[in-house]
Amino acid sequence: MEKDVNYEVTEQTEVKATIKVEIPAALVEKRLTQIYRKYNNKVSIPGFRPGKIPVPVLNTHFGSELFQKEAHDELVKDHLPQALSEHLFQPVMPPDVEHVQTDIDKPFIFTASFEVLPDFDLPSYKGIEIEASSPAEPTDKEIDDALEHIRLRHGVFTPKEESAVEPEDIVRVTDSSGIKWEGAVKTEGKYAALIGSKVGDKVLITLDRPDKGEDETEVEIINAWKLDLPELGDDLALTAGYTDLITMRSEIEKKLINARQTEHTQKLKLSLLDKIITQIDIPLPETFVKQAVEKDMQRHKSEVERVDPSRSFTQYLEEQGKSEEVLQAEISAATAQQIRSELVINKIAAAEKIELDEAEIERLAEEEAERAGENTLRFLANLKANDQLENFRRIKTRERVLNLIYEHAVIKD
Repeated sequence: MEKDVNYEVTEQTEVKATIKVEIPAALVEKRLTQIYRKYNNKVSIPGFRPGKIPVPVLNTHFGSELFQKEAHDELVKDHLPQALSEHLFQPVMPPDVEHVQTDIDKPFIFTASFEVLPDFDLPSYKGIEIEASSPAEPTDKEIDDALEHIRLRHGVFTPKEESAVEPEDIVRVTDSSGIKWEGAVKTEGKYAALIGSKVGDKVLITLDRPDKGEDETEVEIINAWKLDLPELGDDLALTAGYTDLITMRSEIEKKLINARQTEHTQKLKLSLLDKIITQIDIPLPETFVKQAVEKDMQRHKSEVERVDPSRSFTQYLEEQGKSEEVLQAEISAATAQQIRSELVINKIAAAEKIELDEAEIERLAEEEAERAGENTLRFLANLKANDQLENFRRIKTRERVLNLIYEHAVIKD
């Protein structure tokens, strides 16, 4: 901090703070002189040589406010980080800066108001008791459904040129403007009217467009495919990588059991984390949460449109049986809970000194790439190229903390 510059915290709560910075007039004058010198050397005014333009002439041509504002902006840029660092503040969003006193012959005073994440004391997070029953065994129907999925995965799409469209066929249609849609034909829904028609036929179907709502549109069938499924037997088992049908069914059952156990364990870990969070009163910065909710809401809308561009968000809400206000309230509650869980995770990670250095991150990335069947170097390069490395570190830190809580928990049947 420069001599005689004063940083003062004028307001502080658990989630908000305001700092006042006062910079002596002499330092303001010094910075203003530097600004004038910079402009003096780079502007051209008839009758004056570069670097020899008097200050009053510069003020006449450009206005003294221009130079004063630039000097004040530079002083804020220089001193705000120092003020935050001196008082150990880490704003969650850019501070709201207000120039309080800007008279040129007086100290320059500005305030910076901002939100911060709260500090809190952790309750005991080891030895938490929780009741949990063992996960249910997979049913015959669930095993049959998994086998049917393997049949679908090894099915062959055969183009239909002359025969009529039937349920479960895949069709591609286009309207008069050239927009194309593709999907499976069901006995109910927007493509049901295509049943019985052929490639090249024009049919009226009802689409729900984001801009028009429900709209009866004439479309032309430009492609249709029938999905031919292999028989469920030893030949399919061999194609899928098993020795025979009995072995395939047995292995599928084991995979379902393992998947159910993994899901069961993950739910237990999250329940344990929730039990910790409920013991702490964690206030959250209002504006920070509001912006996070708005982003999550927009992400939700974009995902709905991505899954089915012909379905409007209004129709989606009707299908869900809820209003936009109800959905926003649900997202708001979930977002707030997610922020609290991240705060608790980070606090436990700090208490347990769980830190993932670059070597550990590379090792974990190698494991992740191997599970996904990807090249390790390419996997890491993609993380770095898409600015996802820190997010990967956050996910792996979270896993470590949840594992620690789970390992020390007392689980009762």
